[in-house]
Amino acid sequence: MLDSAIRTLDLRIPEIGTDYRPLVESYFSLMKTPDPTSEDVIQAVLEMIGYTSDYAFREEALMQQVGYPDFKKHKMDHAIMQRVLGEAMTPLLFGERPGEEVVAFMEYFFIEHMATQDAAFVAYLKTPDRAAS
Repeated sequence: MLDSAIRTLDLRIPEIGTDYRPLVESYFSLMKTPDPTSEDVIQAVLEMIGYTSDYAFREEALMQQVGYPDFKKHKMDHAIMQRVLGEAMTPLLFGERPGEEVVAFMEYFFIEHMATQDAAFVAYLKTPDRAAS
C-alpha cells in the first residue's frame, strides 16, 4: 500500500519547480537494500538528508514570500524530518540499522505530510485570491 501511495503521489509546486521523486527513490533504496549497514544505505540516507534540506529551503522561501498562514507548522515538520534523518546516520556509521522510528517517520512524511500539508500549500498557491495579488 505504501509503495503504490508514494509512487502515485505527485504534488508539484510550479513556482519552485520541484517534486518528490528523488526523495522517494532514496527511501525505496533504503528499504530494499538487503544489508541494512551497507554503503548503499548510507548513501540513500545522505541523499535523503541533502534533498530534504534543499527542498525544504526552497519550499519555505516560497511560503514566506506568499505569506502562507501555516508556514510555522510546515517548517516544524521539515525540521523534525531533517533531525530524524540526521539521527539515522549514527547507527549506520556503527554498522547498525537505523531504528524503526526512522522508517515509521518516513512513512508518515510521505503519506501524511505530503498528502495533506503539501497538498494544502499547493491548493493555497492556486487560490483565486492569491493569484489576483
